[in-house]
Amino acid sequence: MQKERNIILQLYLIFFITYSYFIGGFVQFFLGFSNTVITFFTILSFLVFYFFSSKNKVKKEGFNYSLILLIMVLYTFIISIVNNEFIVKPLLYSLFFLVPLGIYLLIKNTQNFNSKSLNNRRIKKVLLLVAIFQLPILLFQKYFYSFLISLNNSSQQIAHVDFTFGSFFIKNDHALGFFLVVNLLYIWSYPILKNKFQRNLVSIIIIASLFISNSNTSILYLFGAITILIFRNRESISKIRVDRVFYLLIFLLIIYLIVDFFEPKFYLDLQNKLSNSLDYKTAVKWYKQGQARREQIVVLLIKDGLNFFGNGAYAYFDILKSEFTRNFRHFSQLIWIYYDIGLIGLLGFLMIIFKTNKLFKDNSSSYSMYLSIGILIYSFFTIVTFDINFILTYFIYKYQDND
Repeated sequence: MQKERNIILQLYLIFFITYSYFIGGFVQFFLGFSNTVITFFTILSFLVFYFFSSKNKVKKEGFNYSLILLIMVLYTFIISIVNNEFIVKPLLYSLFFLVPLGIYLLIKNTQNFNSKSLNNRRIKKVLLLVAIFQLPILLFQKYFYSFLISLNNSSQQIAHVDFTFGSFFIKNDHALGFFLVVNLLYIWSYPILKNKFQRNLVSIIIIASLFISNSNTSILYLFGAITILIFRNRESISKIRVDRVFYLLIFLLIIYLIVDFFEPKFYLDLQNKLSNSLDYKTAVKWYKQGQARREQIVVLLIKDGLNFFGNGAYAYFDILKSEFTRNFRHFSQLIWIYYDIGLIGLLGFLMIIFKTNKLFKDNSSSYSMYLSIGILIYSFFTIVTFDINFILTYFIYKYQDND
């Protein structure tokens, strides 16, 4: 019975990896399938299978992590009922917490029985190939937008600036960027490649892909990763002149600014950034124009007074109508959670991120903490825990390699 259970767990893992990194964007874009619906039913089916088939005792850290996620699901339902929300909304909103719960349990269990064909090192080798092949996909998306957009069968309107999502889900450039930076950390932290030439070549490919993608947050995350790698390998690179490293970073920054300069939204964003952006009157001005930045939205929400309990599931963004309920235009998990389930919900979310670091005390990767920092940073700019790509990358690379 245990053998059959392990096979099913492996099949779930293969499905999530295949769906998230290979075909998810394809079935969305060309076939019009709903990512939300597929995610909901596959995660739910896995959790049902897991809890009805598992006979193993869960360690204290894993139990506490699972408990807080389930408490957040229950809390969301209570707040939504109080706010007279339709039951479908809190059901779908539960993915914010069920996705990390399901993926954690899946990765944890598949690592425990350590399949030779599906161990962590082999998975990361496959995902490194995925990272390398993002470059030709991104180039094709960037330069053949007019042709490809005519084949769009999804319900989403995709602007040219949002079309560089690689093989990931539609408009999922942030998850793609996170994945690419994590792979850069991986190849410079573990001897996965044969020699320095291969490592340098793959690094160039990954960085080129990052600059082509539309995730500014990922560029900043990249600079942090490079800083960590330089600091960690400071003894082995002590012969390299510091000024050359500095010039390299300046060069990468200039390239980034040049790429950003040619984006259509550059001038409007620049005007917004150069204004007194955190001044309340300025924030109101840009909000009325529908161009308020995330930090300006925070200023407005704080000015309204602290919201302890929230307005109910999908009060910030109505998923059934696919539209923002107020004059917002940014996806941000931190803002979204605060608006929907209040300050208490936001504190619960931050506790979830904190708790993940205790799950990997004995076998965490050398850059494990930076992954959690990344999840926290990205959660201000996109929806993280709802996204299988983000969470799958997060938990797979949290583990150190096993042979």
